Amino acid sequence: MDLGKLTDYEDVRRLDLAQTLERSARLVPDKVALIYEDQRITYQELNRRADALAAGLASLGIRKGDRVAIDLVNCPEQMVSYYAACKLGAVIVWCNPLYRADEFLFLVSNSASSAVILHQEFKGFDYVAMLRTLRDKLPLLKHAVAIGGGAERDVLDFDQLVRQGWGQGYERAEIDPRTDLAMLLYTGGTTGIPKGALHTYEVCIQSSAVGIPLLDIRADDVFLAHLPLHHAFGIATVANLAIESQGSIVLMPEYKPDLALKLIQEHRVTIHHATPTHILLETNHPSFSDHDLSSLRIGLGSGFVFPPELFHRAERMMGMEMAHSWGMAELAGIGLACPSKDPNRDTSIGQPPVPGARAKAVDPDTGQEAPPGQPGELLFAGNILKGYWERPDETARAIDAGGFLHTGDLVTIDERGYVRIRGRLKEVIKRGGYSINPNEIEFLLGEHPRVKESCVISTPNPLLGESICACVVTRDGKPLTLREIREFMADKIASYKMPDELSVFPEFPRLAGGIKIRKFGPDSVQEMAIADPSREKFRK
Repeated sequence: MDLGKLTDYEDVRRLDLAQTLERSARLVPDKVALIYEDQRITYQELNRRADALAAGLASLGIRKGDRVAIDLVNCPEQMVSYYAACKLGAVIVWCNPLYRADEFLFLVSNSASSAVILHQEFKGFDYVAMLRTLRDKLPLLKHAVAIGGGAERDVLDFDQLVRQGWGQGYERAEIDPRTDLAMLLYTGGTTGIPKGALHTYEVCIQSSAVGIPLLDIRADDVFLAHLPLHHAFGIATVANLAIESQGSIVLMPEYKPDLALKLIQEHRVTIHHATPTHILLETNHPSFSDHDLSSLRIGLGSGFVFPPELFHRAERMMGMEMAHSWGMAELAGIGLACPSKDPNRDTSIGQPPVPGARAKAVDPDTGQEAPPGQPGELLFAGNILKGYWERPDETARAIDAGGFLHTGDLVTIDERGYVRIRGRLKEVIKRGGYSINPNEIEFLLGEHPRVKESCVISTPNPLLGESICACVVTRDGKPLTLREIREFMADKIASYKMPDELSVFPEFPRLAGGIKIRKFGPDSVQEMAIADPSREKFRK
């Protein structure tokens, strides 16, 4: 049955996140909301499971304002946990399941989380064992709930907690979407320092529901959730947008291009958001032509600016329209967008689609607004973060007195208001859709016994956008291999933060004064590393 469009932006923009699920459960109770392997979960079932888990968490003492960390891959339990926390008014702390001990410890400790929901094990990694080694360092963490493991003394079983809460009452939080906090999205963002971006329910709804008119979303649409839902792009434009509009979500726990193609065909996926990396991997895959992708209707391109030829390649080879967008963790979703039928879609990230949002380009030296077509730093106001968690100094640095967020991106804005990315002012490395803090990697390199000095920069990568290049000066002047560096870091940071390349220097070029390393510009570390014929590159 063709359901057509049941929801538009105005229908949901004043709701909180849990209310969007409850509304969809009333409108289409028997429609499939989630598809995961052989599971089919309807809207009514998803809402009931979220109610049951909310009751279970409430019995543990979780209340409005408490932080609940969710450390899960894309799976039904992740969605149930998300909406259960929202029903209680708890603040979700999104954790990347690729994080290991040090990174996990920082997020849970810094956010003062009361509870964490995590896997018992996934892909051979024991999350509960990791947690136990850190428990003494997390005095504020009162509860841990694990998926896929039996109840233990200090770790509760997820399914058992849901069963315990089934049919039980709990106090549904009263939410003011304009002021109450929904989630913490940690980001290196505009400075590379890990910070928790605080988002209200209103901003989360605005930054996602604006996708309904932008992409003409209908209740019959099927979204492929290959984007990680702990990431701003994924949670906003897949999870929130689909649930707000009664769509169906095909959940992928990890991205593989051949599996993505298979799922598109099998489940007749209509919405396929992507970064350039996804489009390259899928259209270049040997099995690409073996799959029927005729169900695809539209996709939202983001992550970093698509080369125009790749944008058109996606439209031509995959048979779908492409819209262009820009966002960041500080926006919790869509900030700028260019519709699929706009002739500027392949070169511009568009204009602010959220009513009242504003964008301008400002000369970073003078602070004056740049003339049309002239480069300047992108400043954005409207659907932005409330501030950084317990970092008033960073909040004041990022958001000016006029309410504009200083993004660190270098852009031009033409006479008609179309924004085009030209580069960025900051050092954060953008690799495959992730923003990576080079300082974190440099710190670890400094712990290597043979590394005297280190400097981490980006080099061009046609697939991922940028590669992570570790540049080092050794203590003994002898060669050091990329394999040695990666093995040293293996259990310390997430895999996507591992250096892709290594360039060994006899010494680093310095700025005037001889103290600071010249990382960028003429005769810089970056320029020399890119030109280094002996630069070692990782190959799987």
